[in-house]
Amino acid sequence: ARSLVDRADAVFTGEDLATTRAARKLYTEAINKDPGLTSAWLGRSRTYSDEHWSNFSEGRNPRLLRDQDRDTLRALALDSLDARAWQARANALSNQWQYDAAFEANDRARALDPTRFNLVLQRALLFILIGHAAEALETIETRNAMVGSPDSDFLLSACHAHVHLGQFRDAIAKCGRAAVNGNDYWIYLDLTAAYAQTGDMVRAEAAKVELMRLAPDFSIARLEQKLGVDIRSRGNQ
Repeated sequence: ARSLVDRADAVFTGEDLATTRAARKLYTEAINKDPGLTSAWLGRSRTYSDEHWSNFSEGRNPRLLRDQDRDTLRALALDSLDARAWQARANALSNQWQYDAAFEANDRARALDPTRFNLVLQRALLFILIGHAAEALETIETRNAMVGSPDSDFLLSACHAHVHLGQFRDAIAKCGRAAVNGNDYWIYLDLTAAYAQTGDMVRAEAAKVELMRLAPDFSIARLEQKLGVDIRSRGNQ
């Protein structure tokens, strides 16, 4: 079972749905061999979340979110002292728009393992999702001061926070740096918006082309369904 999890971890790049689903099949085989293997439940839960955010052939898929919810609850039942399980639980709750509970799960995870900096990233993203982008930036800057330099994930999160705050030139600078080592469609979604808001329509169009290359079925309407908000009515929050 552990070997199957290792294989699934290697397959699961998050770059396309085919590899995500292939990894899910391996995690499921591992669970069938050893239902008590926490890492298999956690790995499979991540595949559901990844498909939720990367599959734009549809908007919101309740089945995926139910499956993610089930697997994270099972992981916690197996080991409630595993920070990774609480992190996964926070992600599942966030995807269900249960943000207060997601913050509580993130708090539990950070208490169990204060050294996991990706928990800081998760907290910043939660702040952005509830419309507190300034607090997200404070969280990111505190982490960066401790570590010394941001990686592409933190740069992208900072970029996204700046977009929410209407600080478009700062967003462009952060996303530009994130794009050097990252290839997330969110980078180009944010760049499309930021360039357009600063009047640079040539670069906005180039960013849009890259966005559609990475997420061919992307639409604002489907993203709104996933987020549970009307993006166009929110303005800069």
